[in-house]
Amino acid sequence: MAVILRKRPPAARHAQEQKGDVLLNIVLIGNMGAGKTSAGRVLARRLGRVFIDMDEYIELKEGKSVGQLFEPGEENFRRAEARAAEDISRLESCVVATGGGVVKNAANMQKLSRSGIIVYIKRPPELVLASADMRGRPLLRDKPERLYEIMAERAPLYEKYADFIIKSTGTIEEAAEKIYQKIQELKI
Repeated sequence: MAVILRKRPPAARHAQEQKGDVLLNIVLIGNMGAGKTSAGRVLARRLGRVFIDMDEYIELKEGKSVGQLFEPGEENFRRAEARAAEDISRLESCVVATGGGVVKNAANMQKLSRSGIIVYIKRPPELVLASADMRGRPLLRDKPERLYEIMAERAPLYEKYADFIIKSTGTIEEAAEKIYQKIQELKI
């Protein structure tokens, strides 16, 4: 069962930015394979909002796959990711699934948090490795167990930027439902 831990009062943080019927974006962060895209699709359908997968957005905008963008080096992909964060931060009322490394750039998170509430989907690495296909993930393609190292490096950043945390040990639908309940409670 997913459990939500409140981090800071997001409604208060964004009170000045909400105008009329404009709704904040719901920005999902967390490690690769945590279920951000799948839960985001479910959540967007339930809320009647547009869903944006940031990696898909980057691929469309750049005309290259994530893997191709990584070929010259991770920094090449991170530059494309920063441009996407800038674009997406200008949108309203969307559910956004970010890539796992978006938190490595503080400017990305500042932009995304200005127009949205940040939700960290925290899924244990054992469950990620058991359920997610790692072959299409450039940082884990050759060594999936590297996920433990990446998670240890990024976890403090996810916690730093999250407005609230979803502990996801069940299904994607359960995680999406917990996010939905919190969004309804906060009237976002």
